[in-house]
Amino acid sequence: MIIDAHVHAFPHFGGASGHVDAKTHLMMHQGTIKKFWGRMVSNTMDPKYIPKLDENVNFKVGNYGKFIWTSSGENAGCKDSR
Repeated sequence: MIIDAHVHAFPHFGGASGHVDAKTHLMMHQGTIKKFWGRMVSNTMDPKYIPKLDENVNFKVGNYGKFIWTSSGENAGCKDSR
């Protein structure tokens, strides 16, 4: 019998994580949303909700690393259910 037990450890997405500060790190993540749109679990698939890099959408990281932002008055990121 073979048993494989291992752990994946990632830095907190909401912190600085090697960047100058947390704000810079969050901006970097916000800029990648367009690249992954369509493969994310999100509230809507309408591309009008894709945040631009410099757009103020209150981008944040919720529980379990879920990306959350508000666009056009709607929660356009992952629902933070916990």
